Amino acid sequence: EHEHEHEHEHEQIPMIVSTDSPTKSPTMPPTQLPTKGPTAAPEAATLSPTISPTSTPTFTPTSTSTTEEPTISPTKSLTGVPTVTTKPPTKYPTVSPTASPTTSPTASPTASPTASPTKGVPAPTVPVTLADGIMYDLQSPDPMYHDKTHFTQGLTYSKKSDILFESNGLYSYSSLCRLNPDTGEALLCKSIESNLFAEGMQVYTNSTDNDNDNERLIQITWKARKGFIYDASTLERISEFTFSTTQNEGWGICYDEANNEFIVSDGSNVLHFWDGVTLEEKRRVEVYRHNGNKANSMNELEFVNGKVLANVWYHDVILVIDPVTGVCESEYDFSHLWPKAERRQFGADVLNGISISKDDGILYITGKKWNRMYKLKLRNF
Repeated sequence: EHEHEHEHEHEQIPMIVSTDSPTKSPTMPPTQLPTKGPTAAPEAATLSPTISPTSTPTFTPTSTSTTEEPTISPTKSLTGVPTVTTKPPTKYPTVSPTASPTTSPTASPTASPTASPTKGVPAPTVPVTLADGIMYDLQSPDPMYHDKTHFTQGLTYSKKSDILFESNGLYSYSSLCRLNPDTGEALLCKSIESNLFAEGMQVYTNSTDNDNDNERLIQITWKARKGFIYDASTLERISEFTFSTTQNEGWGICYDEANNEFIVSDGSNVLHFWDGVTLEEKRRVEVYRHNGNKANSMNELEFVNGKVLANVWYHDVILVIDPVTGVCESEYDFSHLWPKAERRQFGADVLNGISISKDDGILYITGKKWNRMYKLKLRNF
């Protein structure tokens, strides 16, 4: 079911990998340093369900073959690598993941328990922990269709064009696609070079263009330290650039429009902030989990309501992070969305893919080689 994508790696740019970076051998068990490639599927797989892009999902035997997509020739590289400027991280106090949030009766001396809430001031959000269990609401009892051959690395939605975009990984199979946001069906896909492993992708409006409606896609790759800019309407490549991160890898990327910054993950516990025009690194922020451990393996990212949402590679967990302080405000457990024991029977890999939708507060969630995609709303967010 899975491709052996790591047997023949021919990177155009020398690979620089930190000794702390996890290797990506697909056979490593979760208890060791896991791999970023596909997890092994059971030898005796059952019939794989297919979800129709236009109707209620039905489960029938399907083929696992992958149709080749047109290739895109390499384009001229832009000069310059983003300058790395480090900033001492601030580690916030350890919070027990099992402890329920409490409120001290003397914590707010000016507030009376019976006082009416101030007009225009939102009610405080109660942090979510893994111990809270299911803290999301599905928008439909039936999931949407998702192409099970897509090794999802990035998911991003444009409210301007009402299109969902997807970046898919694996050597020889990496691509970017335009998806129907209502059905999940692929409208247009284009492949990238076979020696590149595509990772996260983000749609945005190029602020330097006279046409403010001219949307772009920025896509990063895993080990090649290369990224690409595309025309979002045609998926034609416009330019490419080089980058560096803590581990000199690219994993996830999202966009803070208010500050015109791209936020990038690389498998470590560090978020990297790039200038939205020059792509030069402006700062870095370290992230720590509720239990005090480093938030390593942050993968696909999405920027929602001033917060960074990050799913954790190899775990069905989504973190809510303050982009200024790096504080992990909430941790959502998604182990019940499509349980590992069930999805592995169908050759599906890890949860990976978060995107906003046209409806405020509603997210798209999917995974690598998943045959389904969910729309849901987080509680207490």
